[in-house]
Amino acid sequence: MQVKIDKIDEFKRHTIYDIIPVTKNDTVLKFIFNDPKERFQNFLPGDYLQILSHTQGQTVVRPYTILKEKENRFSIIVKIYKNGVMTQHLKRLLIGFAVKIRGPININERIGVSRSVKSLSMSSILSTPVIADKALLNPNSDDGCWDILFMICRGTGITPMLQLIEYHLEKLNDKQNNTQLFLLFSNETELDIILEPDERLKQKKVEDLEELENRSNGKLKITRILSNKLDKLGDLSHDVIFSWLSKNYTPNNNGEIISIPSSITHGHTSYSSSSSILKKELPIQEQQQIIYEPTKYVETLSCDPVALRVFVCGPSLMMSAVNEAFSKMMFPEEKIITID
Repeated sequence: MQVKIDKIDEFKRHTIYDIIPVTKNDTVLKFIFNDPKERFQNFLPGDYLQILSHTQGQTVVRPYTILKEKENRFSIIVKIYKNGVMTQHLKRLLIGFAVKIRGPININERIGVSRSVKSLSMSSILSTPVIADKALLNPNSDDGCWDILFMICRGTGITPMLQLIEYHLEKLNDKQNNTQLFLLFSNETELDIILEPDERLKQKKVEDLEELENRSNGKLKITRILSNKLDKLGDLSHDVIFSWLSKNYTPNNNGEIISIPSSITHGHTSYSSSSSILKKELPIQEQQQIIYEPTKYVETLSCDPVALRVFVCGPSLMMSAVNEAFSKMMFPEEKIITID
């Protein structure tokens, strides 16, 4: 399915319907816009919009992931930076103000690459938009769904994951769809978690992560992990990522199901960077098995016919840490899509 868009290279004014803090520390805001002409009602995962503003003597354009809302509206989630020209401009706006927006725009077409490219950049913000394509979907499936979808993100990197989750949940009305969704959401503290259950979200009738997970009827499993101030990236180490993957999915190679040692698969559902899954002393034989089994897991996963993908999105340091972890475990590159 392609989305038909008229003159998407033109910025149109959309009024702000509401502005809602979506973290407990109020550093991330959700802007909900009115969409009377329904320009943003039929977009696909990977699509984004651009906002143009004239502020501080500058003309600024920034891309934001589009999220669905009810009643002919759409939204974006924005982290407010102290020195951010655009985010400080948006922070000063009030309900009812008009914002210049264009889109939907496809993330692949923005940089002129095919969907097979592993890394999808969000840096070229002024390129000419084109008709959207199925950028992040399964090209070998009629409905575009993946069988197993792993998502790793930090902070506002959750926004394209929310697109993917919403798309797959909509398709789950089809009884033949056996998709399983797993989200690993990293943040520094609990106050930084976007859409964590909060009374203010309930008052505004904004769906939080717990409600989203419940709505999936068991299809979506969300794991939250927190880092500490001394080691901001230790929460996404090789050990933690492998534990999360192997606990949620066992690859199948021609009927051969591999076993993963309990010291890896039966850990906690959430981790902090101050603790290591493999820190405790283990018998030599079990230590050798742990070293071997991740290799066997990845080898078997490479031959698994199931349509499985891992999507990664977040700050550059986090992305580097995750890429290093996958490189260390020799995870098949064709199964990873990073959104920069």
